[in-house]
Amino acid sequence: YDWDDEERIPGVRCVAAPVVGHDRSPIGAVSIAAPALRMPWERVWQLGEEVRAAAATISRLLGYTGNEPEQGAG
Repeated sequence: YDWDDEERIPGVRCVAAPVVGHDRSPIGAVSIAAPALRMPWERVWQLGEEVRAAAATISRLLGYTGNEPEQGAG
């Protein structure tokens, strides 16, 4: 997973993970965005793992059979 720390929109943090197809090509993403005041860094790490797990589940349901998508910066 990876995050956006108010880089695109001031005051908003985002955590996202890729959804991949059967050939490991990225086909989408799962993300959560919230006001930075409501998403402190401890919460970013927790949500990052939850988003990564959700993206991995979706990827498997779409036919991906390998290891989970590689983890990003998180």
